[in-house]
Amino acid sequence: MAKAALKAGVHMINDINGLRTKGMANLLAEYNVPVVLMHMQGTPENMQVNPSYDSVVDELYRFFADRVEYALDAGIKKENIILDPLYRFIA
Repeated sequence: MAKAALKAGVHMINDINGLRTKGMANLLAEYNVPVVLMHMQGTPENMQVNPSYDSVVDELYRFFADRVEYALDAGIKKENIILDPLYRFIA
C-alpha cells in the first residue's frame, strides 16, 4: 500500500510499525521521503489494552535508537526521520 501511495505522489509516510514491515525501509529510502516512526506495544487492535513498562522512558529510548539505526543503515536520510513516541498515550 505504501508503494502505491508513493507512486501516486504521497510525500510522507506515517509508519505505525516503526519500519518493522519487510521492505519498508528500503522503499522509503528509494523514494527519499520523510517517515514518522511510531512506537507501540502489540498491534493496533490491542496496543491500548493494559500497556505495561518497567521504564517507559528507557523502553522508548531503546526502541527509537534501534529503529533510527535501522533506518539509517537502510539509506533513509537523518533529516527524513521523525519520531512519534506519544501516539499510544494520547489515542
